[in-house]
Amino acid sequence: MLLIHILPYNRDNYPWCVDIVSVNAESYEEEGRSRIVVTPPAGICPSPAFAVSFDCDCIETVKNHGLKPSEAAPLLADILKKHEQVVFSNAKSCQMFRELLVSLQMTDVLRDKTVSSFKSILHAAVTLKNIYYPKAWCNIKKLCSELGFAENRYIGCMYRVFADLYGKAPKLLSYFVKRDMVLGTAESSGRIVLGITEDGFRIITPVMVTRDYILGMDISKEVKPCVLPLNGSVCYTVSSAINGAVAQSLGTDFESIKKRFAEALPYCNSDSPEHEKLMSELGELLKNGNSDDTSAVTDEKLRRLTGLVPSGRVFLGASEVSAYVEKVTGPLRTAMLDYLYLEEYPFPLGYEDVYRDIVASRINAARNAMVSELEYATAEAEKNGSKESLSRLSNLYRFLSE
Repeated sequence: MLLIHILPYNRDNYPWCVDIVSVNAESYEEEGRSRIVVTPPAGICPSPAFAVSFDCDCIETVKNHGLKPSEAAPLLADILKKHEQVVFSNAKSCQMFRELLVSLQMTDVLRDKTVSSFKSILHAAVTLKNIYYPKAWCNIKKLCSELGFAENRYIGCMYRVFADLYGKAPKLLSYFVKRDMVLGTAESSGRIVLGITEDGFRIITPVMVTRDYILGMDISKEVKPCVLPLNGSVCYTVSSAINGAVAQSLGTDFESIKKRFAEALPYCNSDSPEHEKLMSELGELLKNGNSDDTSAVTDEKLRRLTGLVPSGRVFLGASEVSAYVEKVTGPLRTAMLDYLYLEEYPFPLGYEDVYRDIVASRINAARNAMVSELEYATAEAEKNGSKESLSRLSNLYRFLSE
């Protein structure tokens, strides 16, 4: 099992640093840690506010430890192939990781993994089992310190809390990490499933579980068709976990939930006209896109990229990327040009000017916000007398001037 946290480089959540803890799936003991730093492409600048809050100086770290895509991709692939279960710090971290795969010209290596959001798991521990204080999932580093640890890295705090949670509620944890156990049973029996996100709940009756989605009826507040993702952002558990805190959060009660469940049952019967109508509505939901725009764009890039990578391989090489640049468009082409730039590989004829325009556009878009953020961050560091923050901001000034 892997615990993964991604450090964002700027407010657009550009990923640059992958922190990984390998965990024994039986004992939940730590087996090793890795930090893979990937050099960001031209025109991508770190946010000053982020730069002073990391557990490292991002400019110095990239300068001294940054890897080219061709160096980072095999490292990441080698770690991932040994593990079937991946727990990201949160849904945003999972999304950034998938964007990083595009940057490294890798296939969707998460596709056959069981993926979970740690913040969703913690939300369950707090609400269902009264473990830890309310809203504990909002600040894992604070929770780690309350457990008696003083880790500097976020991933270290995440592991400490994860291990503590396993000691207090191993069955709760196994539901979310071994998702198929819950969903397979629910789909075949028409039962209720509780979906837990990082900030809320969904009570659903599944009618079909695909590779990417759960399709069914949402009975949280009213009876309506729903499509929920299986990308790790939502954790699923059995209906018996629904307690008063969940019902109160949804503004409902158990009698109302039972009533809505009874209303939803005809839609689960494959021989009923209600079921036929439901499947039509679910098809429309899928067709029109049920995920946010950012996820949809990433899905499309990974789908197209996976189709380009030869069978049995996980990532492309520079010569292959160069050969495909003229055959793709949009965000995937931009990612390919970034790759060639970082690899110092010659651009196809005419694409040097195209990339120059892309970089200029990035810099122009970030310039005004960057100046005001730098001024504010510097003023705060001077006011607080933080020499470390001032040193990092000085490095950032130097980086931007170059």
